[in-house]
Amino acid sequence: NTDLLEGEWSANYEGIYRANVVLEKVPGIDMDTKLKARILGEAKFIRAWNFYNLVIMFGGVPLVDRVLAPSEYNLARASAEQIWDLVEKDIKEASADLWKRSEYDLKDLGRITKGSAQALLAKTYLWRKKYAEGKAVT
Repeated sequence: NTDLLEGEWSANYEGIYRANVVLEKVPGIDMDTKLKARILGEAKFIRAWNFYNLVIMFGGVPLVDRVLAPSEYNLARASAEQIWDLVEKDIKEASADLWKRSEYDLKDLGRITKGSAQALLAKTYLWRKKYAEGKAVT
């Protein structure tokens, strides 16, 4: 019950909310399919990153994998295992659509890359003690 923990909790759920908005709204936009896939991959990575931060600090937390209606705000905690499963799923899906660093123009350097998704997946496997899977991430 400190301001620092409350701030971390709030910041991560704000990131999750924003990622969920992108994941809900972007599929309906008529645009370049490769760019759309990258944007959705970035949103999945951001959601996974925020849940990763929450699960390593708090264990099981409310699992919010979509934009909630106000009547749904008071969710029970999911198990840590359920959160890890979502993190792993989101990272794998994101990795399939994220671009390699070499595919970006100079003005876009610093965006989320396939390599950053692979690194987060490896860290996730290590936290879950899935050492063989972590070693195999490429």
